Amino acid sequence: MIGKQIQNYQVTAHLGQGGMGTVYRATDIILGREVALKMLHTPMMSQPQVLERFKKEAQVLARLLHPNIAVIYNLIEQDQQHFMVMEYVEGKDLEVLLRQHRVLPAMAVAAAFIQALEGLHHAHRKGIFHRDIKPSNLILTPDGTVKLMDFGIAKVAGEQRLTQVNRVIGTVEFLAPELIEGKDPSAASDVYAVGMTMYELLCGRLPFEHQTDFNLMQEILKKKPVSPDKLNASVPPVMAAIIMKSLEKKPENRFADARAFQSALAAAFPAAREADITWLFANAVVPLPVADNTAMTGTRELPKPSPGLRPAYLLRMLNLPARLGLTGMLRGSMLVPGLKRRIAGLDRRTVLIGLAMFAIVVTTVSLVLSRDKPLPEPGPVAEFITDKPSPVGENNTPVSLRPQTSDSSSGAPVMIGSVEDKPETTPVDDKKQDVKPETRKASGKEAPKEDEPKPVPAPAPDKPVEQTIVPVVEELKPRSSGSMVLGAKMEVSLYLRDALSENSQTGQALSFSVTSPVVYQGQVIIEKGSIATGRIKNVGNKKITVVLQNVGGLNGQRLPLQEIELSGRTNEMISNRSYSGYIKKGTVVSY
Repeated sequence: MIGKQIQNYQVTAHLGQGGMGTVYRATDIILGREVALKMLHTPMMSQPQVLERFKKEAQVLARLLHPNIAVIYNLIEQDQQHFMVMEYVEGKDLEVLLRQHRVLPAMAVAAAFIQALEGLHHAHRKGIFHRDIKPSNLILTPDGTVKLMDFGIAKVAGEQRLTQVNRVIGTVEFLAPELIEGKDPSAASDVYAVGMTMYELLCGRLPFEHQTDFNLMQEILKKKPVSPDKLNASVPPVMAAIIMKSLEKKPENRFADARAFQSALAAAFPAAREADITWLFANAVVPLPVADNTAMTGTRELPKPSPGLRPAYLLRMLNLPARLGLTGMLRGSMLVPGLKRRIAGLDRRTVLIGLAMFAIVVTTVSLVLSRDKPLPEPGPVAEFITDKPSPVGENNTPVSLRPQTSDSSSGAPVMIGSVEDKPETTPVDDKKQDVKPETRKASGKEAPKEDEPKPVPAPAPDKPVEQTIVPVVEELKPRSSGSMVLGAKMEVSLYLRDALSENSQTGQALSFSVTSPVVYQGQVIIEKGSIATGRIKNVGNKKITVVLQNVGGLNGQRLPLQEIELSGRTNEMISNRSYSGYIKKGTVVSY
């Protein structure tokens, strides 16, 4: 086909193929534009039902004209072959991007699906339901536009079925429960598929995965999905709540339509509408933060697959049945978080040697730290403690989207002051004092007095109060301290503590609190409740622009945030306080 001319279209390249047809890139020699030619496989043309479906897809696309949907130009026939002439969309689909990054940040997912839901809402208004929304059917273009693709099995409301009654159509993993039960597709079933797609992008896996279609369908019908923030600690709670609402078993409990879904995302991530997500084209692999082990399922552990490629994707790429027994077995190796992911491919002898070396290092460090020598200056410790107020503002997320918590947000700005306003002798929080430093225990010496900051009848130490604060550095985590270089850009979920208003001024300083801990390679590098700073860059008649500056890490470290302009309409910026910042790849962080 390469080089062949189909009417006024010169075929220039092969783009791909599916079960029904092949897609080529071609040039319109009259209009001088690039197009995509979708051609039915020759054996398919002898099947009237398949040919009818092909024509129906063209008719459906002809009713849709939207920047977030790939449009159709023409339907032509030549030499008894049928071709659909479509918009050529340059870019990468979200499944490819997920393979590259392993997981996508919440802000990037929000930005992508605010666009995708705009296109889906347009289709729903035309009475068209997609029925096959999944990562591979969404393409991100180089200019940052998200396009909804492949309406091949779309259903027009009120139209007679072309398929057998009660036959399940679509990709099983993304099917809403009511579709499995044989009910008609609706806006609610597309909302479910969008939520499932977002879940996979955020967690690197689906909530329901099984070897057989039957068992997979049973889980979709009966089992409640694990909240995505349990599988990926960097997923903000508000994002997790939005996704869980979209995955409700009963359609009436989900978002009313695509527009309501979109509004919830925009409210939770006000900067997402104008966020630049073209950085996803970079080939960096984002490490998956350590999550709650009990949230994962599966018991089998097999050799580690190639980095960046998940076994389920390999099966999809090869167009093999995804439930022949291989998928579940292979995916089991991906269900072991943390250290097991790294040592899965190592032999027993190598692992034992590594563990022995690690034990020697820990013992040596413990002995050194336990010696009687002057303690370090307490200044940085006091700064670190005062930079760690209780989390505030988390409860200001919309009540309908936020899981119930016992935290109170009233009066929070008064409780938290800047580091400079507090003396270095600020008492340590009780929770910090409860943790024992491992290094002290290893040396056989008694741990520092936990209740010295409290007025209890115990012998007072000879040293000033400042000396009792110093061990807190070791007590924060029962791990040895150190530093590391970030191998990937890390997202930081933030809540604005300083209310914006129409009277806000350019250059005004802002403070944020971290709403979720940031984890890299199993180590917390930024704790929940840490303080970030920023400023208002510009205040216009209809728009406010905010720039983030830095965030408090461990041991008093201030980590620079990537300077991204976060802007939006004035009313949106005033009413919403959730933001996302990014720590650049290559940043040195201490722990």
